[in-house]
Amino acid sequence: MNSKKKFKTLDLFAGVGGIRLGFEQVGYFETVFSNDFDKYCKNTYDLNFENSKLFIDDLKNLNPL
Repeated sequence: MNSKKKFKTLDLFAGVGGIRLGFEQVGYFETVFSNDFDKYCKNTYDLNFENSKLFIDDLKNLNPL
């Protein structure tokens, strides 16, 4: 696959990022937003992924605009 073109993904209910890691290791995906409501996941998630830090809030409170 062309390295310039990747599918953009959202990592919802992210936890510490296990699903994101799997998707990105394939090479076809780029995570552009990450969310979880558990504040205890944030430190580990942010250490594991330098771009797209974990946003902590209840998904119902997010405004897509």
